[in-house]
Amino acid sequence: MKYKYLNEWADNRLINLEIKGLQKYQDQYLITFFKSEWQLQISLNQGNAFMFITEKEMLPWEEARNLNLFIQIMNKSIIKSVALSKLDRIYFLEIEKRDIYNETKEYTFICEFGANFENLIICEKINNKLIIIDSLKKFSFADNNQRQIIPKMEWQASQTSFTPQTEKVVFPVDIIDGKIQEGTKSGFDNINDLLEKIYYDVIISKKMDQLKKSLISNLKSKLKKTSKKLNKQEEELAVAQNEEKWLHYAELLKSSTHRITKGMSEIELPNYFLPDFPNIVIPLMSDKSPTENSNYYFKKYKKAKVGQELIAQQIVKTKVEIEELNRDISDIEEEESYLELVDLTSSQANHKREIETKVYFRRLKIDDNWEIFIGRSSAENDLLTCKVAKGRDWWFHTRVFQGTHVVLRNYANKQLPDKYRILCSQLAAYYSKAKKSENVPVDYTQIRFVRKPRGSAPGYVTYKNQKTLFVNPIDYREAMKILGIKHE
Repeated sequence: MKYKYLNEWADNRLINLEIKGLQKYQDQYLITFFKSEWQLQISLNQGNAFMFITEKEMLPWEEARNLNLFIQIMNKSIIKSVALSKLDRIYFLEIEKRDIYNETKEYTFICEFGANFENLIICEKINNKLIIIDSLKKFSFADNNQRQIIPKMEWQASQTSFTPQTEKVVFPVDIIDGKIQEGTKSGFDNINDLLEKIYYDVIISKKMDQLKKSLISNLKSKLKKTSKKLNKQEEELAVAQNEEKWLHYAELLKSSTHRITKGMSEIELPNYFLPDFPNIVIPLMSDKSPTENSNYYFKKYKKAKVGQELIAQQIVKTKVEIEELNRDISDIEEEESYLELVDLTSSQANHKREIETKVYFRRLKIDDNWEIFIGRSSAENDLLTCKVAKGRDWWFHTRVFQGTHVVLRNYANKQLPDKYRILCSQLAAYYSKAKKSENVPVDYTQIRFVRKPRGSAPGYVTYKNQKTLFVNPIDYREAMKILGIKHE
């Protein structure tokens, strides 16, 4: 971010606000305040770091546990000033906090936004020096021969060749084709709103494109391997389908043992399995008796028959895998929500973990009696429906369309409330092929009426005693709003 835009931002609205907490999401950090709807979002996007005041709650913020010391110091502290260094892209937030002895202590929250040097640092003011208490990134002279950022050391700015641009910003400003344009006919008359748009419209969009590209590339790689596996299986099936040949050999030898003597390497016999009984040459093992040769081909026939059945089953499963991969690629290409893509990535990353350490499903905790579980893959659908859910829980799935399994955990064995019945049906509709449709049919029943046939494809189940509800789809985050849940 250019220095002049950071310089223009330094916002006095933060002065005298009391800090409530510090949260994070990926490379984003959020400072919340008591008695204010304003929040300070700090974007440490590599090469383009900045911060802005926002009232949006679009990201699934969580406690910044990697910055516990920051949180302890900043909680209930008061912002006294916000200033940008005259030499580099470094913000200083001067804060004050009363300790347990009612004495005021002064701290400085430093946000370093220089390209490739993005960092957050909390310092205590001692004898007009900034002594480091903690930092997001720590390094010594072994890592950086110019300076070190280590607790209890004095903070010093990095020595760079950066030259600040201090010219005035010409308003209105807007972001056009991914670049900041000044003096536009329409746009923003303040930098804060522009920075908010840059993050939520430009940076998120780029992240989404990159993530889509990565996910689709991985899926296409899996699709290529799975297609090769299918070709190999079909070739094996073609070989195994020679089973009839081995049966004919065995039967012909069995009926002609009187013509076979030990030591023969082959025999020519009329093939009475074909019209006109043409002669056929059957290889023999010279060291085996006629009965042993016949039994050899009977065994070969049985092995080929069993193998054919197994290969045929494997081919069905492989074709299902290919269908699922193609469907996943299509879903990703159509996905419009960055957060949904992130959820999908997390699901794939956790796929190989053990059950006890893996984070399964999307979850919406309603209260002690009810909790919504949403499967994110065929494997998760199987685990959710067949292993996790209990008999009295409620199960939801679109009737006509392919989709995920949604389970409403019924911890207290209560009657199903209409509002939760509708909400779960709407979620099942959204996480299906009908997500962009209206009046989607969704079947629901209790888990005790859901069964998974042995050997069936992942995610496939049968059910009975169902009822059908026609609903309009809603996504996970809209459901959170309806339930009054602020964060995941």
